[in-house]
Amino acid sequence: MEPDAQTVDRAKQQAYRSLAYRSQTRRELRDRLQRQGYSIEVIDNVLRDLEAAGYVDDNKVALNWARYRLQNKPMGRRRLAWELQQRGVPSASVEAVLREVYGEVDEVSLAEQATRKRLGSSELPSSPRERQRYVRYLFNLGFDTDIIAAALAAVSPSMAALDVVSDDDPC
Repeated sequence: MEPDAQTVDRAKQQAYRSLAYRSQTRRELRDRLQRQGYSIEVIDNVLRDLEAAGYVDDNKVALNWARYRLQNKPMGRRRLAWELQQRGVPSASVEAVLREVYGEVDEVSLAEQATRKRLGSSELPSSPRERQRYVRYLFNLGFDTDIIAAALAAVSPSMAALDVVSDDDPC
């Protein structure tokens, strides 16, 4: 059964209002319209029209979101991939976006930036227990252990990279 044109127009107006607030992925719009009580048929019609008009583009949203997040909060590939997947970006698009945005920036410098922000004006602690807190912090931001070791060694040149992250130390 074809949905009522008036209902489709109301749903489309809701989608336009939502998109005026911020760009959204197809899944985010679908979820929002479902919460507002629209049927699947109505939502599919609206999303098809919005995609044809260029208002909904998951790849563009993912790329803009990734650049914004890296500019405002340094994070590693794992964390950014997780955030993009939570927004409903398809896996193939996530990989392409990660390649593009991490091709533009140096991941070690992002980890250094996050460490310096966390440290403030103080020095990296010398005790292994305190250093591990920074390793866990960077690991939770999605950085790999080799990136973490390089970043912490750059922040505190007197510390050897091997002393920062050891293989038998779980993050």
